[in-house]
Amino acid sequence: PDAVSVPPPPPRVPKALREDHFFANEAIQKIELTDEVFNDLSSRLMQGANYQAIVQRLLSVCRQIEKASFLALDEVVLGGAAGKGLLATPPGPQAEIVLFVRQLPFRNFPQWLPHIFDTLAPVLEQQLADQRANKFKVEKDHLRFQLGDGSDKDLILHLYLCPVFKSREHLLECIRASPPAERLYFYPAMVKERNDLVGRQSQQMKALIRLMTWWASKQTWSSNLAAPSNWLVELIVIHACQQLQQVEGADGQCFSLADKVVRVLEVFANFESIKVLWADTGAALYTLQDIWRPLLSHEPLFMDPLNPYCNLV
Repeated sequence: PDAVSVPPPPPRVPKALREDHFFANEAIQKIELTDEVFNDLSSRLMQGANYQAIVQRLLSVCRQIEKASFLALDEVVLGGAAGKGLLATPPGPQAEIVLFVRQLPFRNFPQWLPHIFDTLAPVLEQQLADQRANKFKVEKDHLRFQLGDGSDKDLILHLYLCPVFKSREHLLECIRASPPAERLYFYPAMVKERNDLVGRQSQQMKALIRLMTWWASKQTWSSNLAAPSNWLVELIVIHACQQLQQVEGADGQCFSLADKVVRVLEVFANFESIKVLWADTGAALYTLQDIWRPLLSHEPLFMDPLNPYCNLV
């Protein structure tokens, strides 16, 4: 063939560089993932901020919203990482603020919710100017915005609106009567239960949740929909640790942080075939009979322990 058409050979990698690369990988593989390593990483995730001050700032934002809102507010609840005692170094949603509003409809959320957010966003931007609130964006079921602090570590908030339900039974009736595609709108209704479930976990459990939430945020998922929510990661960690505690008479204290990390990663590795009901161990707020029947045929299946109509996968 014509010599001009022959592509040049690929550049050679010097032997020294190839050996350095080989030894670097070999060195990485020899790193022993001990409690000391994980505790150090956990400490790094907590560096750079006064988290008590952050929570106080978020509570102040809640009070400002409550004072300035044109809505018939019944209650304002701080949730998410801040409400559960899981604050870590940004990025990522750091808090959820749920506005429980009287006289809101209990159904047909897509028809009225975006319009309220469109009206609420400029009001909050003005009222929270002293908090340097910015980047307001109406999402499908919430209003997203940030609180600036003069650095690259802005606090990310998700603000939700929720009707005031007469009781838990009334809430579940409304979920059952809604089309499956619209049941995500009931997520904020259980903010207090999520705060309680995660908030009462041990400090070691919370440290493990922070680690695994950080790990999940660093993974390359096939799509945004495939990436697990923080709530799902939190529950996977709790489920994995409960499995360890079920080992013949173990109370959980005999397992190191490294043991628990390994167990959580094993759960993730076998996630395609997972089936977690919670109700079969008494850990759910409902019984097995309460689970929406069509969900039982799903695979994988990871139930929300607070909601018998929700497969979190």
